[in-house]
Amino acid sequence: MIGLNLRMTETTAAIAIVQLTKSEKIIDERVQLAEALTDAIRDVPRLLAPTARDGCYHVYYAWPILVDGTPEKVMAFRLAMNAEGVPLRPYSEPLYRLPAFRGLPLPVTEDIYNHLLLFEVCSYSPTKKQLSQTRDAFHKVIDNWDSLG
Repeated sequence: MIGLNLRMTETTAAIAIVQLTKSEKIIDERVQLAEALTDAIRDVPRLLAPTARDGCYHVYYAWPILVDGTPEKVMAFRLAMNAEGVPLRPYSEPLYRLPAFRGLPLPVTEDIYNHLLLFEVCSYSPTKKQLSQTRDAFHKVIDNWDSLG
């Protein structure tokens, strides 16, 4: 059987209560960072930033981007961005790869997984200078796309 039986301890609940009082500020900071990252790649070819549907509000636990290229190029792009100091990582492995779901053909899910990278905005608070360096890194790595991998 797949799943976890997780229970919150009293200490975790106490921390959560305090964090909830700060939630608007935390979410605003994430949204600002995600929007800055989206602006950084707005004119960068091969990269597609997330968008929210009309009438919806994205709180950006993470900032995912789709990268147009072969899976090998996407990995080479990620590694080059990591070398530039930008903490992109692959998206979490799809659940259908768990043993209980093996054998299910899900080509669209697999294709998206092979082209999706993640910046965990919940884990970083870059300065304006670091955001500028991140923007420069996106441009630099994409400008050198043909030499990747």
